[in-house]
Amino acid sequence: MTKFEKSKFDYSAGWLSYDGKFVARFKYSRAPITKAQFVKELMKYSVEEYFEATDNSFTLRESPVGFLDARNQGWSKQITAAWVAKQK
Repeated sequence: MTKFEKSKFDYSAGWLSYDGKFVARFKYSRAPITKAQFVKELMKYSVEEYFEATDNSFTLRESPVGFLDARNQGWSKQITAAWVAKQK
């Protein structure tokens, strides 16, 4: 199982890739889950595990955030709740 390496991530125009493969898209700059939060959580898993679950295609078997949520229950809910509280 290969761990993610930070140096192999590339971010351009809202698209995050790893070693040339699509990882996730960050469409809105003011969204609750930032690229940094996503990558930090993603680094806990293996490259093979992630790409097997998401299938690296335009019809994802599992969404990028869904992949992290399935493995760390409530991960996105905690971030979203903190973001909502900060917006008030």
